[in-house]
Amino acid sequence: MRLALQAVKDGLLQRRHASIPEQAKWLRTIVAGYFAYHAVPTNSQALGAYRHHVLSL
Repeated sequence: MRLALQAVKDGLLQRRHASIPEQAKWLRTIVAGYFAYHAVPTNSQALGAYRHHVLSL
């Protein structure tokens, strides 16, 4: 998860001058892809933690 969060942080830094809707569209695809890959019934706490950290970034 640490590497995925670092990639999100780097991506947000690269896109900081883009418009908010463009940033949101990019971030939505990243988070949806992470959730699609890691979504299993017993992994809800980890997904919640990922979402929390992405929101803080």
